[in-house]
Amino acid sequence: MDLPDPYLPGAISLFEQLDKKLLVVLRDGRKLIGYLRSIDQFANLILEDVVERTFVEKYFCETGQGFMLIRGENVELAGEIDDSIPTGLTQVRESIFHEHIPRILGFML
Repeated sequence: MDLPDPYLPGAISLFEQLDKKLLVVLRDGRKLIGYLRSIDQFANLILEDVVERTFVEKYFCETGQGFMLIRGENVELAGEIDDSIPTGLTQVRESIFHEHIPRILGFML
C-alpha cells in the first residue's frame, strides 16, 4: 500500500490539521465545528471558536461553545471542512429551529 510521504500514523496525523477548521463527531453523536489549536499523543483536542451543529433533515442550527478541550477517547471522527463546497442545507436560528422545525416535520427534538 502506497502512503503519502511523509505519512504520520495514528493521532499525530491530525498535526497536519493544526489551525484548520474541523468537524469533530463525538461518540454521543454531537457534531462540533471549530479551529484545531492543539493535539497531544492521546488525541485530546483543543478547538477554538467552536459551534455545536444540530441537524434535522435539511435544516441545521449552530450553538456557540467557545473554546473546548475534547478527550481523544470521545472523538469518533475528525476531518477538515471545505467551506467552498455547498452543503444543500439551510441554516435556521436556534429559537426557530427548536420551536418550529420539529412541529413542521411532525416530531420533537
